[in-house]
Amino acid sequence: MLELFIPGPTNVDQNVAQSLTKPMTGHRAPEFSELFAEVDQNLKKILYTQNRVFQLTCAATGAWEAVSRNFVGKGVLHVVNGAFSQRWAEISEICGKEVGVIELPWGKAVKPEQIRERLLTGKFDAVALAHNETSTGVLANLEEISSMLKREFPDVLFLIDSVSSMAGVKIEIDKLGVDACFASLQKAWGLPSGYALLCVSENAMERSREQKNKGYYFDLEVYDKFYKKNQTPYTPSIPHIYGLQTQTKRILEEGLDNRFKRHKSMAKFARNWVLENGFELFSEEGYHSETLTCVANTREIDIEKVAKVLKEKGYLFDKGYGKIKFKTFRISHMGETTQERLEKFLKTLEETIKASN
Repeated sequence: MLELFIPGPTNVDQNVAQSLTKPMTGHRAPEFSELFAEVDQNLKKILYTQNRVFQLTCAATGAWEAVSRNFVGKGVLHVVNGAFSQRWAEISEICGKEVGVIELPWGKAVKPEQIRERLLTGKFDAVALAHNETSTGVLANLEEISSMLKREFPDVLFLIDSVSSMAGVKIEIDKLGVDACFASLQKAWGLPSGYALLCVSENAMERSREQKNKGYYFDLEVYDKFYKKNQTPYTPSIPHIYGLQTQTKRILEEGLDNRFKRHKSMAKFARNWVLENGFELFSEEGYHSETLTCVANTREIDIEKVAKVLKEKGYLFDKGYGKIKFKTFRISHMGETTQERLEKFLKTLEETIKASN
């Protein structure tokens, strides 16, 4: 079995995997509502929120569409600094929304003044960005952006893609005033793919009630009605909810501070390894991800060859993504990854690179 050091899907703990095989129940049965309520309370603790946390049986791609359809009225300002933030902006356009874009070089982070300048035009009632751009390893400074929005644009909704940061990076949703924050489960949550979480503020729900043409599956007003009954509107992936029950307990038992410190420590170790081995960090200084490290292939190693050898040694290795594939590679250090496992992998990677030259 391969050990995954790619930025998703990530490794799944055996106890979590086993929980997915629990006997099925009906999604309108009282037992399901009890399960849903328990998981919901755990999710709120991990996300530092009292907001609704909708559970969606879909990839995070579905959450992109749900957020764009429900929470954009006049127009949405997208920050694009990588492959996934770009794709979300494209989805907003496909959904028929007025879209403005702050386009940055890949690897760079947006600054509050750049968002402020565009919002002053009055064209937008929502800002959308990737908290942790998975393709480039750039972590946005939510605190600075949130402070500016609260102070100067309180009616503009703050929409966050936290696909590769949620459960690995501390996100105090209520304190930050984030109106929509979503992720799929196959990254820092350490669960199988195919399920997503979407945390939604009351202000966002008010916006949703004003929108038309929200589609059928992603009309969040319908989700809200069933959420109040500890249910989902459509048949969910019940095994994923069993998995969430087990994994949220494990996360809380580890301790949130301990978990986030573990991710910070692994990120620091990975970055030091990059520099000590003659590579450069692709992400802008001061905005490095805490769940994955994007490495500029300045040594021009044969990434395809290295990946092939690592697979023979039991590791799945990332080759970069999109237009920077082979020009970069990414080291995942999230979810179930530990410092010990990361160190072992990086030692093997170092040996493999030396042998390939």
